[in-house]
Amino acid sequence: MPTIGVGAGHYGLADEVATIQKTITQIIDGVDGASQDVILVCHSYGGWPGSRAVQGLDKVSRQSQGKQHGIIRLFFMSAFLLPEGASGLVDALPEIPAWTTNEGPVNVPNKLAKEAFFSDLPPAAQEIWFDRLRPQSSSPLTTPWHWAPWNLSIPKTYLFLKKDYALPPASQETMFKKVHAVAENTWNTLSLDSGHDAFLSRLEEVIKILTSPPVLQG
Repeated sequence: MPTIGVGAGHYGLADEVATIQKTITQIIDGVDGASQDVILVCHSYGGWPGSRAVQGLDKVSRQSQGKQHGIIRLFFMSAFLLPEGASGLVDALPEIPAWTTNEGPVNVPNKLAKEAFFSDLPPAAQEIWFDRLRPQSSSPLTTPWHWAPWNLSIPKTYLFLKKDYALPPASQETMFKKVHAVAENTWNTLSLDSGHDAFLSRLEEVIKILTSPPVLQG
């Protein structure tokens, strides 16, 4: 993503959305091979740009244009969910978390991020993954994006991570309730007794959940 790493402060939410849309379009149009449908998985901060990147790429919208493939499911794992008309990530995160330090145009993970992100990994693994964290652009905190996918008929899943110290369960629940009511029958919810990065510590369980057909709420 252009908003992470060297030069991150020069990019913003629109760049992230465009990057995600480009990648999805290459898959559903078969640019590098056979075209296919996509399940879009959004984790943590990725729920903000990821949800906005859905616009025009869900399968129903694509079929109305005479195209075959598109996004067929949205899967959020301890992810930020913001309602339509959100004025930025600040709507869900009024204060910068203790595990990141603001340095003007970027936010830099500090030593508290090791435990916040990787709490259920062994110490050696925590060090390895912590060393891979990079500065991230701070502009999406206050960048508005008025479109949202919550009213689409596309199936949506939220996986609550019950031992998440980076995005606590109470925060996950608050954000979910704000968007869930828009189209309740398009959602299903699941939970995992895991820390923030369950795809590292509980990979097999995450894969099983992700590949199982969603049971939507009636």
